Amino acid sequence: MERRKQPKKRYSVFSDLRLTYEGFSNELSIRVPDISSEGMFLNTSQQFPEGAVLKVSFRLPVTGVNIQVRAEVRYCLKDVGIGLEFIGLDERSKHAIEREVSQRT
Repeated sequence: MERRKQPKKRYSVFSDLRLTYEGFSNELSIRVPDISSEGMFLNTSQQFPEGAVLKVSFRLPVTGVNIQVRAEVRYCLKDVGIGLEFIGLDERSKHAIEREVSQRT
């Protein structure tokens, strides 16, 4: 069953990707994500409880736009990765992600 609110085009090329678990200082090992304007999937062996809030920052490779956003863990697949939903993504960032995705597909 599809968990996303609506089907989105997604792609997976980023730079300067950082992930911080709010309240913790550990650096997290992550691999290249899959993203849409609603959220992202990150490949990581790190486990997070559903509902955990993470700070995510990255640079879009084509436009060079820096994105900084909080995201809620919607699901966690053990030893595979986590599905995140963006919280309060501003319109400028949302449109930048949408432009980036449309240029890559």
